[in-house]
Amino acid sequence: MLLKTTPSCFCASQNTIMASEGQHRPSGPGVTCTGTSQLRNGRGSIEFFHSPFEEELGRDDGHLESHLGHCEHVLSSPVLGCHLYVFAPKEDTPWWTAVTMGLSGFTMPTDDAALQRCELVISLPQEIGAPRRLAEDEELGPSTFAAELVLWLASYVVRSGTLFKHGDRLAGNPFGGTEPPFEGTELASSFLQRASHIGNTFPVWQGTNPYTQEKETVNFYAVVPISASEYAHGSANGSDALRALLERDMEDPRCACVFRCQ
Repeated sequence: MLLKTTPSCFCASQNTIMASEGQHRPSGPGVTCTGTSQLRNGRGSIEFFHSPFEEELGRDDGHLESHLGHCEHVLSSPVLGCHLYVFAPKEDTPWWTAVTMGLSGFTMPTDDAALQRCELVISLPQEIGAPRRLAEDEELGPSTFAAELVLWLASYVVRSGTLFKHGDRLAGNPFGGTEPPFEGTELASSFLQRASHIGNTFPVWQGTNPYTQEKETVNFYAVVPISASEYAHGSANGSDALRALLERDMEDPRCACVFRCQ
């Protein structure tokens, strides 16, 4: 299925995302939203949103810090309203990690209540450095691409009203379309995995929505940039085969969920 979107969080040409097989068809311009402010521009786009679960997830002893340690800083996105919590490497999670906060304010189109809400995670090796926003007139690189990619994907979910889930393969990126976004890399598409590289209890959080007092689930999916050949391998052989390919020759299989310098 072909899904089209125009990135809104930075200046980039129109891009196409191809959803993986079995992905739900977008349900229309609106997305169910609980506890979130909605401001729409003339095209009906949702410009600002937040997660009703942010206080629980982001507090000092909350879900994120209990797994990732102290939050080093927050990268704000004034256009989206979605932002990134950034965590430094530590012994059991030796990567820089950024987690979106805001996407879980939206209910994705599925009847399975356990899959309706998510946030996105991206982890980078220490040698790349912390994810950060792209500055004006700055040349794109791995750390800036990582931050812009996950914010763009969060925006895509909201604006298209689609479902992201474990095992999805997404063809395209906000800078290069289906081509690599900067020199020295073959990475052009993305693969979504449960963020179990952070810990077995990290990928699924359950808590109470303060606006409805209902129990809800938030899933955390790792965004893994992949090459065109890896995307093709997954399309031909399935997501399990793609995961096996990414884990091949890795001493630590958790690194299959981490940004690779290629």
